[in-house]
Amino acid sequence: MTKRISCDLHDYFEIVCMRQSNIRTTVKGNVTYQGKAVDLKTYQGVEWLEVQLTDGEMKRINIAEVISLSACGNIPASHNFDIKL
Repeated sequence: MTKRISCDLHDYFEIVCMRQSNIRTTVKGNVTYQGKAVDLKTYQGVEWLEVQLTDGEMKRINIAEVISLSACGNIPASHNFDIKL
């Protein structure tokens, strides 16, 4: 069975995609990705965060594997946040 996250935490992923926010996310294994949140997609029961990395590469990140999500360097500054999942 696929691990699920709470609706409250899921809202943060929706918000960064809606705003096309600059983000930094760390996944299990302490691998960190930085770029622009693009979209959330579901494929075969797994929800993926699509991120355009700073080098232009598109990366799909399984949101169930995310351990931290930060929206950083966005204008207005009130759109920035840091959460641990």
